[in-house]
Amino acid sequence: MNHEPADITELAAAVAAHLDGDWTAKADNPNNSTLTCTDGRVLELSNWAHRRGQTTIKGNYPEAARAGRTTHSINVGTARGSRAMASEITRRLLPAYDPEYAAAQEYAARSADDDRVRAAVVAQLLAAMPGSTEETDRDGKASGTVGRSRWGRSFAVHYTGTSVDVTLPDLTVEQSLAVARLLAKLGVDITS
Repeated sequence: MNHEPADITELAAAVAAHLDGDWTAKADNPNNSTLTCTDGRVLELSNWAHRRGQTTIKGNYPEAARAGRTTHSINVGTARGSRAMASEITRRLLPAYDPEYAAAQEYAARSADDDRVRAAVVAQLLAAMPGSTEETDRDGKASGTVGRSRWGRSFAVHYTGTSVDVTLPDLTVEQSLAVARLLAKLGVDITS
């Protein structure tokens, strides 16, 4: 029996043709190809396990929603061919992957909304605090620095979907008053 790997690019294109929906195949490297559906779902085909004559198919998630997601994957005998592989994806992988993918899309959309709110709050803080400059935090999200000390004074904004937490360490009296005025202008009661 021949256990040499099938050409993964040709195999992925053939599998895509047998799946329901509009799927396209793209070669990532000699051992991996990606199937992408017009609805956003992404499947990765890999023949890293080629010594056993298996192709691994794994569902992927939007970048913003990958953390904490269950990885759904199956192994299918490469020699079974693209039609059988598509059937196994439809029967075994998609029923587990699709609901998790939908949840990941919802999370990514909420995260993008949260990022927009966070950026708007940062913009307001920048406008209210003379000398502040816009920055991004280590996750690439909007934040800022106030003051011109050797280390700077960073402020951070965290938006939970229902509330905003703003951390403003080491502000001068003037800067603290500017923040208080902004909060009052927004109708925020900071006494409760």
